[in-house]
Amino acid sequence: MADIASAENFTQRFESIYEETEREVTGLTLQQLDFASEKWEWSKWSIRRQLGHMPMVGVAWMYRRWNADLPMSGVAPFFKDYYGKAPEEQHKYVNALDANGLLAFFKRGIEFNLFVVKRETPATMRSQWLTIDSTGFIAQVKAAHPTGIEDDPNNPGKWRINFEATFRHVYYELTTHFYNIQRLKRAQGLKTITKTPSEGYHTLPAWDASEP
Repeated sequence: MADIASAENFTQRFESIYEETEREVTGLTLQQLDFASEKWEWSKWSIRRQLGHMPMVGVAWMYRRWNADLPMSGVAPFFKDYYGKAPEEQHKYVNALDANGLLAFFKRGIEFNLFVVKRETPATMRSQWLTIDSTGFIAQVKAAHPTGIEDDPNNPGKWRINFEATFRHVYYELTTHFYNIQRLKRAQGLKTITKTPSEGYHTLPAWDASEP
């Protein structure tokens, strides 16, 4: 499964999306980070809001969905504490950051994902399953996952997702938010620096691919 995001290549994929994001965001001013517009659905979230959300995708899946009991080492204590804060406190933290601070926050999120992934093997990532609803956002993007999301044989009407597909979902969310960051730059007349990732929910036929 080397041709798609999978257990064998998650480390490379997560490290690459951070590097690409760093290249796009470094040097942006506060005004550029906070630009938002009602003109497009994707432009309602500023670059700051996109970047403030990106580190938390994997964290939320681990603590809210998988109820993971992770060792309190590395970046895990920071995110367990941050995840427990009220939304107002989280927003206050993110809103106080400049471009470098937002990138440092995102890098911590990448480190959290790799902290979890590196504790597993491809076999263990494909053998652990979590029951999920068969509606909502996952239902909209299931087509992007050739494996790892299926009918739950023990819960009629429900789906189940394995650990591998969970982190493929996290990665695809990151690439899609990255695409939004690029579009937000173009909407401000700024040049983008890197190529849009070829993997992610933004590649689905029904996805809004409108451009400024």
